[in-house]
Amino acid sequence: YLGTKPRSGGKITATFKPAGEPKPEGKPTLVINEICTSSNALSKNPGPNGKYSDWIEIYNYGEESYDLANYTLSIVGTDTTTLHQSTIPVGYEQTIIRPKEHKVLWANGDSIYGPSSLNFNLDKDSLYTICLSKGDIGHIDCVELVSLQTNESYAREIDSSSNWVIYGIDPLELNPTPGKKNGEKDTTGVSNTLADLMTLFLYPNP
Repeated sequence: YLGTKPRSGGKITATFKPAGEPKPEGKPTLVINEICTSSNALSKNPGPNGKYSDWIEIYNYGEESYDLANYTLSIVGTDTTTLHQSTIPVGYEQTIIRPKEHKVLWANGDSIYGPSSLNFNLDKDSLYTICLSKGDIGHIDCVELVSLQTNESYAREIDSSSNWVIYGIDPLELNPTPGKKNGEKDTTGVSNTLADLMTLFLYPNP
């Protein structure tokens, strides 16, 4: 229930909004939180098409839910020209991002794989800017990329912070955390690469 509004004749009308429906006001509390520009099977992080795609993580640091439908991810060149862009489709429950939630969008180049798939790929050797925007708001967040190796990610050191770091594939260090909190040791994915290799060495198939 959102409120009442008096009308002529003393009548009162009530306006209702379904529970759980996003209802934020002002600039969205959304940031681009982590980016991986090249991935392979060692990441143990397959996308919706079963392949190991590039990805962009969006984080909602606020207290309200948002529907990412009609939000756009774009790649902007060094001359500020928009090189590629992909708008998230309407009508999917998966596009809702709740408070403190991490939402992974897959830059697999084919949106037929669902609302979390973008119609472009990323390039680990190209230096460009990735922007999150919405038509009636404009740019919400933009991140200038750095050069990355396969399975590395460029991430905020802590969720939504202004400090950026590179998470690598060294199993003794912090690794990429798609869909999870930044700045914590991950126990899945590339962090287990060394353990996997040791197991294969010690217990080879007969």
